Order: sequence, then C-alpha cells, then structure tokens
Amino acid sequence: MNRILVVGAESLIGQNICRIATQRGINVVGTYKKTSWARYCPMGIMDPTDVEEVKEVMKRYQPEVVFIDPSCDSPEYCETHPQEAWASNVEGVLNIATSARDVKSRVFLISTDLVFSGDKRSKYVETDPPEPLSKYAQMKLESERVVLDSSKQNCICRVSATYGMNKATPKYNFITWALDQIKSNRQVKLLDDQYVTPSYAPDCAEEMMLMADRMCAGIYHLAVSECMSRYEMGIKLAETFGLDPSLCVKIKSDDIEPIVIRGKNTCLDTSKVTKEIGRNFMSFQDTLIDMKNNDVDRKKESSIEVGKSNNFINII
Repeated sequence: MNRILVVGAESLIGQNICRIATQRGINVVGTYKKTSWARYCPMGIMDPTDVEEVKEVMKRYQPEVVFIDPSCDSPEYCETHPQEAWASNVEGVLNIATSARDVKSRVFLISTDLVFSGDKRSKYVETDPPEPLSKYAQMKLESERVVLDSSKQNCICRVSATYGMNKATPKYNFITWALDQIKSNRQVKLLDDQYVTPSYAPDCAEEMMLMADRMCAGIYHLAVSECMSRYEMGIKLAETFGLDPSLCVKIKSDDIEPIVIRGKNTCLDTSKVTKEIGRNFMSFQDTLIDMKNNDVDRKKESSIEVGKSNNFINII
C-alpha cells in the first residue's frame, strides 16, 4: 500500500491515519470540508456531496485505499439536522464509494456501535442484526450498505465512543471533555447504566492500516476489550491523571432527557479482527497512560505548510 486518501482527515481517527501513513513513508493526502489542518500530510477541501468534484479528485489522485470518516459525526446534530446529515453521511459516502470503485480503490468506512439497539446482554459480534434507534444510527447503517454494495473488497470499521488527544481541532470527545472538567475541579455527571467498549483513535488507526495491508473486507469491530459505563471511564481517567475521582458523579439514563436514544449496552466484540490481524487492542488503562504521556499543548504544535491554496486539485 503506497498511496492513500483520507476523507475527513481532521477527525480523531483520520488525523492518526495521516500520522501513521506519513511515518511509514506512504503517500497520503487528506481532505476536509470545513476545518483547515495540515499537520501530518497535505490537505485540501473536498465536498463529498459534489459528485463531479469527488470524481475529479479520485481520477487525479488514484489512491489504492480511501479511508472515510464522515464529517457529520455528532448523533445529536444529525437528529436535529437530518437533511444535512443525510447528505454528508449517506450521499457523500455513496459518491466516494462509487468514484473509488471506478478507479479500483478500496474503501474503509468508519461506522458506529449505535447501529445496534443495545438490548443484547453480551457483546455484539459483526453478524448480529443491526437495529438502529436514532436517525444518526439509521444513516450510518445505510452508509455501510452503500459501501459494501459498491465493492466486495470494501471494509466497514465500527467504533464506539472514540477518544484520544485531538491535535487537529479544538473539538472535544468524551474523555478530553471529562479531563478538562476534572482538571478544573468541576463535577462531571456520568451515566453508570449505559455500557460501551470505547475506541482509542490512535489504536484504531494503527489497526485499520494493518487491515488495509492485509486486504481485509467486510465488517469489523474496533475497540478496547473492556465493556464500561461512562462513570467507570471517568473514575479511571481521574485516577490515571492523578486527579480527584470524587468529582465523577453517578447518574442514571432516566435522570436525563437525551436528544438521541442510545441502547443500554452497545459493547463490541473485537475477537474477529484480533484473530485475523494477530494484534491485541490496548487496554483502556494503557490508552489513558498513553494519552497522559502525550498530553501536549496543541497551540505549540507545528503544522506542515501545504501552500497558499487549500484547493484540493492544486495540492495533487
């Protein structure tokens, strides 16, 4: 694998794919829709909903693999802006998958644990039937379908509660939000009756690069092995960073009125990818230690200059 395209390269997983690819000497270009960022690779604007623009990018760049992390990734935003979200999460993905097929590129799509209802008492495996509860989850399931229908060589990577240090944008994820709150000596109210297997972005990116090398296709789950509540995650976070765990306060899902319905247990079984790739995911504790060791001031980080123009066609 010598040439890849990362659509949504400013996302947590996207930025880590760019980093790993650059470190390995792989020719990588990233695209963004709104956020200009170019730390690890050249970046350019590409609107996935613009069919002709997508075709032109694919034709000119000819990537072997295209990694897609759709820009509209907030379940709450998707619930309140369904038309915009559908355009990004489904129509845009379809455009990319179709154009990728035309130039014989494989597609890796990042999806979500929320395609499941959360009613299962054990972890979900890849063959369990999806049952989305929200508009966001319905869109993600449909985007999975269009990618798999486009080519049997394509791959779906489902993740859950993705976290890690964001070196591209000021955008929070659950862990970085909770960390900032606890560091500021503020209480954080955390659910203790909804369970997930959180996905550490650098670890998932590493796994996806290996999967691309091994020509993996179909559906895979990527996450830590522990099935945890947000409260349990918060306690471990505070303890690892030497902060006060008593600032984490238990609440129940019945105590809130969420915009998006989430199941009680959307934990993912990752044994399929672990067996095929032969690599274990980091433990949740180890990911927090890794974050602590890499807790740098983003404002001091340098960026790679790509030139005055951020037009994608001018970059490639």
